[in-house]
Amino acid sequence: MCRNGRRSCSREYSGAAANFYLWVWALERTSPTRVANTITVNPTSAWILAAIIIGEPIGLNLMLGIAAVACGIWVASTEPGSGRAGDSGSPG
Repeated sequence: MCRNGRRSCSREYSGAAANFYLWVWALERTSPTRVANTITVNPTSAWILAAIIIGEPIGLNLMLGIAAVACGIWVASTEPGSGRAGDSGSPG
């Protein structure tokens, strides 16, 4: 859990608390589906912030993971029938 001592542990818990607070705040303002989609961004944003703040290396695995998360969010948030090739959007 808190491998690097007390300071690291408090940062981990404060980050988790902030994430939970923002999740509840978002639930009050939009649909649960949208909020659930954005939760998948949490690990990706943590990796990017780690790269910026502490110089964590960004490798191929991270880039593939970010792309997979982005595709998943796009699929989950796209309306059925929109964006399909040959679909005019009108029934019949």
